[in-house]
Amino acid sequence: MNYSSLINLFLFACVLLLLVTGVLRPISYSLSEYFAKSIQKDLSSPITLQYFGVERLSELDPRDPAVNAWITERVEEVTKYEQFSLMVEIEMEDGRFESAPKPEDAVYVELRLGDAVPYSNIPPMALLGEGPFRELVEYYKTETVLPLVDEATGAPIGSIMVGINPKIPVAITFLLGFAMLVLCIVALMLTKLIARLLTVPLIAPITQLEHKVKAIAEGDFESTMDAKIELKRPLREIESLMDSTNLIMENMQRYAEQLQLQKTTVEEQNDELEAQNDELVQSKRRLQEAQRLLTARERSVRSLLDNAKQGFLTFGPELLVDEEYSRECARLYGGPIAGLSFPDMLAQGDEEQRLFIERLLRKLFDERDAARRQVLLPLLPEETRIGSIDVQIEYAMIADRGNDGEHSERCMVMLTDITEKRQLQNRMEQERNTLQTVVKVVVDYNGYSSLARSFSEWAAAPFDEACPPAGMKSALFDLFRAVHTFKGSFAQIGMSRLAARLHGVESLVSAWSKHPEPPTPAEALEMLNELRMSEWLQEEHEVLRSVLGDSFFDQDQVLLVDRAKLLEIERKMMATLSPADCSLLLPELRKIRYKPFRELLSSYPEYVVGLGERFDKMIEPFDVEGGDFLVDGDAYLPLARSLVHVFRNAVDHGLEGPDERVAAGKPEEGTIRCSVSLQDDTIQVRIRDDGRGVDVEKLKRKALEQGVLPAEAIEALSPAEAMQLAFLGELSSKDEVTEWSGRGVGLSSLRYEAERLGGTVSVASTPGAGTAFTVTLPYDALGGMPVVTPSSLLLPIAETAASFFRENADLDFRPNGDVRSETGGKMALLNFSTFMSVQGVCNGMFVLTMDESTANTLTRRLAYGELTPEETRLYMEDTLAEAANIVLGNSLKRMDELETYLSIDPPITVFTEGASMKVAESEIWTIELGGASGAIAIGFIKM
Repeated sequence: MNYSSLINLFLFACVLLLLVTGVLRPISYSLSEYFAKSIQKDLSSPITLQYFGVERLSELDPRDPAVNAWITERVEEVTKYEQFSLMVEIEMEDGRFESAPKPEDAVYVELRLGDAVPYSNIPPMALLGEGPFRELVEYYKTETVLPLVDEATGAPIGSIMVGINPKIPVAITFLLGFAMLVLCIVALMLTKLIARLLTVPLIAPITQLEHKVKAIAEGDFESTMDAKIELKRPLREIESLMDSTNLIMENMQRYAEQLQLQKTTVEEQNDELEAQNDELVQSKRRLQEAQRLLTARERSVRSLLDNAKQGFLTFGPELLVDEEYSRECARLYGGPIAGLSFPDMLAQGDEEQRLFIERLLRKLFDERDAARRQVLLPLLPEETRIGSIDVQIEYAMIADRGNDGEHSERCMVMLTDITEKRQLQNRMEQERNTLQTVVKVVVDYNGYSSLARSFSEWAAAPFDEACPPAGMKSALFDLFRAVHTFKGSFAQIGMSRLAARLHGVESLVSAWSKHPEPPTPAEALEMLNELRMSEWLQEEHEVLRSVLGDSFFDQDQVLLVDRAKLLEIERKMMATLSPADCSLLLPELRKIRYKPFRELLSSYPEYVVGLGERFDKMIEPFDVEGGDFLVDGDAYLPLARSLVHVFRNAVDHGLEGPDERVAAGKPEEGTIRCSVSLQDDTIQVRIRDDGRGVDVEKLKRKALEQGVLPAEAIEALSPAEAMQLAFLGELSSKDEVTEWSGRGVGLSSLRYEAERLGGTVSVASTPGAGTAFTVTLPYDALGGMPVVTPSSLLLPIAETAASFFRENADLDFRPNGDVRSETGGKMALLNFSTFMSVQGVCNGMFVLTMDESTANTLTRRLAYGELTPEETRLYMEDTLAEAANIVLGNSLKRMDELETYLSIDPPITVFTEGASMKVAESEIWTIELGGASGAIAIGFIKM
């Protein structure tokens, strides 16, 4: 209690001291400002100036004794009550000490006029300004500085500095601190005295209570229970505590009696617990039995997993299969697999493939970047064939905690028997072929009908029984040619089953012609009739009828397919075929709904005649000539709409008015013609008129006025080149803008739309005879996705790679031969290989592989600065990946048709010396680049 009171008083004293300290500083500042303003006001007042006989304060001479005396008098008058004495001056006189107060100014002033200081009473502060009081003095040191200015010019002529002597607040602070210290000492003494008076009556009963508790702790219950606490000077609170303690003692005595009774009861219960213990032993036996059953169930669950049609195995960085694996794995591989090398299991004797898988898996375990792991995993084989079983493989990296408690990683592999799935896919492939056949038959029904009739007629009599023996060889050749022709025709429309049967007949006829003793005509005809080839076509017809309906074959030359059936076929194709197949087949089917090109221009004849009436020009009616071929209206519609500028210019600019035409010897009615033709794969739209023609000189003059070309370039243009100026934006031959023309943007939009479709637009004109515009466009009636071939994909990549290595690394490489293509093979890899997944119109894996010499040279020359061998190996992986990314990206920019339909994933580089990559049932395209500095190979694995 004493300490808490002392602490409270000390905290109160500190707060009060801080409060006073904080208040004294602004008070000092306010006083200094007040005195400064008072002195400034007195010096600048008109009375003062009149007193000295000057008009401005700047005319006062501070060296004048009268001025100096007046200033001293005025300053001391303002501060005359500001004297104090903190120091005592002691002197010795006549052998005794005499003391007198040493007064000091409470307010000090420094007055400056120009360079002179007519008054200053700044007190020395050396006594309190040193040592531990420096910071306190600096804190309380407050000065106010006010300028003295010339009233006329406003220029400063001096200043007044007023401050409060910091010794005053410092003294107040120390006096207050000393008062607080005295207060704390007095309060502490009073507290101790009061506490002594109050605690004496409390100590005696508490001491007795302490003896009782100690006796109880030592086990002396009897003497403790009998004795009671007595008080000589009881207080009300202590008396209540005494009564409560005595009551507790009495209760404890009763509790002791009850405990004795309970002891007897506990002994009886102990006998009962022993009996229960025997029962627990029996329960333990039952639990053990339950555990045995649980173990049996665990074995049952494991057996269930083992009998599931999926295999599970794991392996670590050493790439050896762990002891624990499912029974399906043993079934797939025909025996135990624990301890076997997983790369050996996948490669199945292919050493190069084993080496590739082994290095890829080791890199996978070393890699810690999750994103790069996602690039590595797809490089592992996703399917394999074990004997006659097709197996799908999935991989997952899992965390594993060993017996030592350390965490590591293992790769879990899931093997799934997909033999039935492959069989289902084969059936789906047959369905896809059927759909292809349906589309081709529907689109070219007349051709198919003619082919079917020809085959039926031929199958009824495939061989002339009356053929003489001498002409047997020639007859067999004619038979072989007929079979080969029918086989190719049916294969072209997708009837693969019929084509395969005819291939067997072709092989049979070929064997007959090569045999030294071929069959006789009668024998050949008999064997051919036994094949029942006419029934083969009927089987194909049944397949077509199941898709197209019974009415499909009811007419010979008329195609009857319900719209509902057509839409059903489209839905079935989209649900069954891949996106690439759909993009190639659906346009063929939808071609039935395409419209003739001329329909896109059908509104122009009427528009042109009506526009002529607006311009008071007579125009002969006309129709669009040609354009009966089918096109995708959505693709060509923007171009068709932009032709309105040509027709409008022909009416507005080209054709003359009736009077002008008659004067020129022309009919009153102007002539405008539009024709559309299709030649090979090119559409040509031609619009011509018989008007006044293009004024080439006027076009040049407008181009010069608008700064399109310099004068020298314009003068050098031929008439044909000058007419092309009409297609420049914002260049018009008209002098003013009307509602219909004059802004010069119409023909430029036509050229834009033509070039957007990959076409061109040109103009030819004869003065006085008319103008003809010709628009040439590529014909794309199908709107399908581009077909990717090995050469169209790899040749641009190889050329881009050679250019990149030559320009950036000074490595001279050239494509060495053509692109090789093979299915089900493998691609040999050099020392370092970069892989990039490609999706889109052609899904697969892009591979850039090179030898170590080329990789080292490329890394050093692409890096900034010199590299040591260790740094070269360190930076090589990222450098080769970036080089592959640049090569493939720049190559796609050159392949306009493919850039839109392909996307590439981030690259990853792997050390692949002596390895090869093989993907089941995939087509591999490769091209090699040769050079004096090393070897490079580029590949694409089409999946």
